[in-house]
Amino acid sequence: SQSHKIPLLIQTYHPQNIVFQTIFNRDFTLFYKTALQEREMLGYPPFKKLIKLLMKENSSELVKVGIENIYKRLRLFISPTIKITEPTDIYKQHQFFMSHFIVKFDEKDRPGLSEVLSQLPNEIIIDTDPILLL
Repeated sequence: SQSHKIPLLIQTYHPQNIVFQTIFNRDFTLFYKTALQEREMLGYPPFKKLIKLLMKENSSELVKVGIENIYKRLRLFISPTIKITEPTDIYKQHQFFMSHFIVKFDEKDRPGLSEVLSQLPNEIIIDTDPILLL
């Protein structure tokens, strides 16, 4: 509340960023509108649906070959309203090697896309509405 003001220190190289400007000016409507415009431009929810396809194996070679095959296979079934990011470089998390890519689509594409995804091998983890895109 106004009676309990607490100092806030923010260190940044980008003070002109809209996030900081809206905080300083307490213009949360501007932040909302700007964030919504960015999400529409980037094809993020609520304007598009997202699915993250992840391959996780003990071998980096299995991941490399597997994710590329799935990526190429999925691209054969893509409509103009479905976008697929390039697969990430292979990374290691704990004892597993991993790679993933993101599929952006309209709700009307869900039935056809679901059919294609149901044919993917069990090694592929399908994360619908992922929290993290990394």
